[in-house]
Amino acid sequence: MKVGILDTAYSLLLRRAMQVYDRQRSAIAQNISQVNNPDYSRVSTDFSKELQKAMGGGPLKTTNPRHIAAPTLDSEESAPFKQEKTPVDLTREMTDLAENQIRTDFTLRSLRQYWDILRMGITGRA
Repeated sequence: MKVGILDTAYSLLLRRAMQVYDRQRSAIAQNISQVNNPDYSRVSTDFSKELQKAMGGGPLKTTNPRHIAAPTLDSEESAPFKQEKTPVDLTREMTDLAENQIRTDFTLRSLRQYWDILRMGITGRA
């Protein structure tokens, strides 16, 4: 069941960020699993474009400067993996994984806070 009033630009952006970070984790996991394969080339995805697209509002156009553009939720395939010409460096992958985990935790915490505030507003209790 989809309730449109709960799908604000902020909550959609946080959900899209979680999807992007999950794709990043998948790319890193794929690289780590192939670290001992000398013929394997590192894969990556350009997630900065995905988040900018989500923050930018997507196909909706605003007709008034006071309108708020809502982010779009595209499918996971919107950010395909790209083959790089570099071999896998385990130190780099573990650093990327730790950074991705920190970003995921922060986004999850922000989403939790958003829903807690919404619940408090609906129920009137803290």
